[in-house]
Amino acid sequence: MATKDDIERKYKIMKLKLNAGDDEVSNWFGYKTAAAFRASSARNRIVEGMVTLYEKIKGPESL
Repeated sequence: MATKDDIERKYKIMKLKLNAGDDEVSNWFGYKTAAAFRASSARNRIVEGMVTLYEKIKGPESL
């Protein structure tokens, strides 16, 4: 299993590749603001799920 730091690094790379900022990501999951998403207790689970899904679709070497 990847470490929290590894997941965060991959999340940042993924956002760059998708040209999506925290505002857009927060809207995908129904948050009103990026700050609300960042403060959410579900954020880490959502980010890990996004990274896992991205790697499943694009391949593990994509991040």
